[in-house]
Amino acid sequence: MILIHGEDTLKSRDFLNSLRKDYEDRNFQTTTVSGDKLDSLNLEDLGSAQSLFNEKRLIIVENFFSNKKNKDRKWPDGIETIFYESGKLSSLPKNILLEVKTFDLAPIVFKFLDSISPGNQQVFVPLYYKYLMSTPTELAFTMIVRQFRFMILSLEKGSDNPSDFSNLASWQLNKLKSQASKFEQEKLVLIYRNLLQIDEETKTGKSELPLESRLELFLLTL
Repeated sequence: MILIHGEDTLKSRDFLNSLRKDYEDRNFQTTTVSGDKLDSLNLEDLGSAQSLFNEKRLIIVENFFSNKKNKDRKWPDGIETIFYESGKLSSLPKNILLEVKTFDLAPIVFKFLDSISPGNQQVFVPLYYKYLMSTPTELAFTMIVRQFRFMILSLEKGSDNPSDFSNLASWQLNKLKSQASKFEQEKLVLIYRNLLQIDEETKTGKSELPLESRLELFLLTL
């Protein structure tokens, strides 16, 4: 069984897709399931279905370990499985023997994202340009959107948070709260909505400027 996780979801997803193709080339039937929708009956069904039809099957389970209800659960033997997490796990599971593939982002990414605050362009803009030297604009945009989403979530007290946020370590949450405090909460929400608008207009062809220019203007006027 293989576990794929890490902050660099572009590379981790590419690796997952390459593994999936390799299995399919070897005549495996592949099934993708969400970890938050599995119960004990589902696990038994997966195992019995594989043995009943005597077919080669690969089960890809997304965000199983980041779901707290699965923390101490065991996985049935005899099922060819790839676990994929859309983020980095703060701790690795101990009750399942896994081959682990971790895809980390370069330190410049976090240095840039953590430096974003009103009027701090002289610090974060040079870091942004350095970041773009090794990263597609689309991925940089995705990380910026995620950073503002995380900042907003860090100020809320809800317990039903998405897996990529709920899996953050306490020190990461504290950094996000500190960064978010440099913005007014209403301003954070407006910024996030602006980013979603940029995303929609770029994808639908309604933007008069390319994403790289829109993102540059966004940062310079933050």
